[in-house]
Amino acid sequence: MTNGLVNSPAELFDERHETLRGLNRTELLQLCAARGFRMSPSTPTEALILLAVPIDTTTGVELQVPNDNPIDEWRLGLINFIGEYWQKIAPQLKCPARHLRDPDLNKRDPQPCFKCTDLQVLTCIVQAAEKYPRNEQLIKDLRRKPQ
Repeated sequence: MTNGLVNSPAELFDERHETLRGLNRTELLQLCAARGFRMSPSTPTEALILLAVPIDTTTGVELQVPNDNPIDEWRLGLINFIGEYWQKIAPQLKCPARHLRDPDLNKRDPQPCFKCTDLQVLTCIVQAAEKYPRNEQLIKDLRRKPQ
């Protein structure tokens, strides 16, 4: 740290972060998701570690991050929308949602949009609305608060 500025994420590490260095990328991504951060697999390891254990740099106290992600509501709406219009949408899907009703029960995923980053979910909604403006309202109507 020079002049009070952080030059790299590694400068923010303390012993709580060091214990996570042994985790692989998938484990770090899952840990971040459990904390409410859905990150891209290309996110640098140091950033994933910092998000997995967020610490206030001024006090050194671990921050409690609420696990209430407002995008989850839209994820559920998108999943319900895809389910409602499966026959029309299925051939176009190239994302995890293609497994929503997969005939192979080992591949079937009832909540595929939870594997996507928040940005990808918003992109799907925007693209659906651009193609057919009525879709955004349908997705909004199909939203359900996560249990």
